[in-house]
Amino acid sequence: MKKILIIQSYKDVANAEEERREYLQVLGSHAEITFASSIDDSLSWNTPAIIVTGYDGIIFGGSSDFDFDGGRVPNDPVLAESRAILERLRPLIAYLLEKDIPCLGICFGHQLIALAQGGSVQDDLTQNKIGTFAVTLTEAGKRDTFFGLLPPTFMAQYDHKDSVVLLPQGAVVLGVGERCRNSVLRYGGRCYTMQFHVEFSDVEMRAEYRSSSERFPSDRPIDEILRPSPEASTILPLFVERVC
Repeated sequence: MKKILIIQSYKDVANAEEERREYLQVLGSHAEITFASSIDDSLSWNTPAIIVTGYDGIIFGGSSDFDFDGGRVPNDPVLAESRAILERLRPLIAYLLEKDIPCLGICFGHQLIALAQGGSVQDDLTQNKIGTFAVTLTEAGKRDTFFGLLPPTFMAQYDHKDSVVLLPQGAVVLGVGERCRNSVLRYGGRCYTMQFHVEFSDVEMRAEYRSSSERFPSDRPIDEILRPSPEASTILPLFVERVC
């Protein structure tokens, strides 16, 4: 069985545990999973070869605890902590791309890799959203050996403020959305990132709605805001099977 390292970015223990549960539910029968925290200074972040030894692929997860803009004031400590995570993981990201090691970036991980590669992330009010939205593959996406396995248009679960607004040099746009211009990116041959979440479905999103409905739009019924996303739910197993 292939071995996958998932790098989490959470301070809140309950949030980290919930993310672990979601990944284990989707990937537990496809891979042996290990979790590491991006805020753990005891790990050998400056020697990435040590971090990745023994793993077939690396996943950078999302985060509701950190963001790179989020509409926060410039001296907000969360921004400083997020930048510290970026600097801590920068050597690892560079190493993964240099060695063409399979990696996946999801939501915060999508933004993290874009910033590490020279892109820009902002709280763009025309793009931030929560709910189920369509992703449409570009011509490059349709030709891609990984994302080309998906339908030309599929539904996905989004929950974010920040967006990648300036593409890093070398990034290839594989998927776009009506309210998310850079939904899916590829770097090199085997590094993929996406703004939407593939570790959970509308079932988890509905649970989030029940606990904090104020975060969701109030002008439409919940059945219009949240819909199934079966194709997006195949992305993690496909990553392990076809990319790693």
